[in-house]
Amino acid sequence: MSTDSEYSRTYLEGLLGSEVSKICKQLGLKSSGVKPHLIKTILNFQNPDNSKTKVTKTKSKPTTTKTPKTKSTTTTTTNKKSKTKIASKPAPKVSKPKAKSSKKPAAVQPTTTTTTTTTAATTTTTPEAAPTITNNSITPEVPSSATTSESAPPTTTTTASTTTAITPEITSSTATATKEFKHDGDPDNEVISLRMNREGCNTGELHASLIWNDIADLDLHVITPSGEHLYYGHKESRCGGWLDKDMNVTVSQHSEHPIENIFWASAPSGKYKIYVNHFRCHTSSDPRFQSSTRSVPFRVRLIKEGATQWFQGTVAPNKNVTCFEFNLKGSGAVGSFVVLPPNNVPSTFKELCEKNRVSYSQGEGYYALKKKEEISEIKDMVLHNTKSDTFIIGHNDVCQALNQPANKRITLKPTDLPPDTRLFVQSTSHNRKIPADTHVLMKVSVKEALTFRQSSKYNFK
Repeated sequence: MSTDSEYSRTYLEGLLGSEVSKICKQLGLKSSGVKPHLIKTILNFQNPDNSKTKVTKTKSKPTTTKTPKTKSTTTTTTNKKSKTKIASKPAPKVSKPKAKSSKKPAAVQPTTTTTTTTTAATTTTTPEAAPTITNNSITPEVPSSATTSESAPPTTTTTASTTTAITPEITSSTATATKEFKHDGDPDNEVISLRMNREGCNTGELHASLIWNDIADLDLHVITPSGEHLYYGHKESRCGGWLDKDMNVTVSQHSEHPIENIFWASAPSGKYKIYVNHFRCHTSSDPRFQSSTRSVPFRVRLIKEGATQWFQGTVAPNKNVTCFEFNLKGSGAVGSFVVLPPNNVPSTFKELCEKNRVSYSQGEGYYALKKKEEISEIKDMVLHNTKSDTFIIGHNDVCQALNQPANKRITLKPTDLPPDTRLFVQSTSHNRKIPADTHVLMKVSVKEALTFRQSSKYNFK
């Protein structure tokens, strides 16, 4: 590439940030910073008197540098997802794709894994070629102002074939990230931050985000340490995981810049599995989205134990792609539970909930063990660590923690419990009177549980 060629603003804006950075290096200019600043640096270098750039590149003109005007596209279905599970999914049609309906089953757990990972290496596309984007990086949304904070130059690894660049989403420059993370140099950190802020997503100790640039419906799934399946049909797990954003459910309410987001404010230890499912390939009159059999590039960012990991892949319709499998030593589950203080008179669960302004549902109440008691093997239990304010959840896990058999009735008394713990036993009775001076545990939504505890502690919206 010749360094004495003059670059136009239009040409430079059609390139990836890494390509603009490379041009700066070749011109002997500062190559770090966000793309708008680098473009301004190049133009000022070519025109010291700030006159308008006159000449474009003499080599082949890029074919995709102009941002296409928004076109109205024909859309079809309007039904939403349902938690009802059946044996199979209807295959999508080209002319009239079906929307998610009550027939949608839980996606089968994947049996194959595609390539992953995240070593940093500069992309090699040269500015002479028409701008393209590789599957390792999603086209970022462009802030409306060039005064956004600087970030490290984009450096990512290209492992898949290129596709035509998708028009960037325009986002207000006043948007701010939900939470600041240690920047790993990947340009899609900014993309995720903008989309999280736009959709009101949350983050926590364990956090996975899925992004793609297509109207197709991709879904993020997590298998938790207890085996619980967290996905669009079961958005909240007992251990506190929450899918707080599920997008492109129907073609009539789609986004070309979607995000799906799952997080734990405080996560339980154990083995996790994260995968992506291409549930339905929505189509429209837009040439980019006419095929009902197209595979969709995507990226998943995982934040755990203070570190950031990336997965990039492509998923075909009705297929799964495993992204991460790992063992986590978490801080402990805060779950979707709240502990209510004792009352000075016998009270029902409903009365205690009304007094403490907590939602009540029959069968979701637990009473603290206060005396020697025989507990059935079918009774649910929760062991509360009063020091860390975390929970061991479920009959089997609690029995294991207490060195008790899980497959038969057990007899326990408060002195059998470890220090700084309180055992809660489920009661399905609607009108049972809880003795005075007895703590009560209620299962509520993750949102209500975190709000009740103190939302600012978990950076919760």
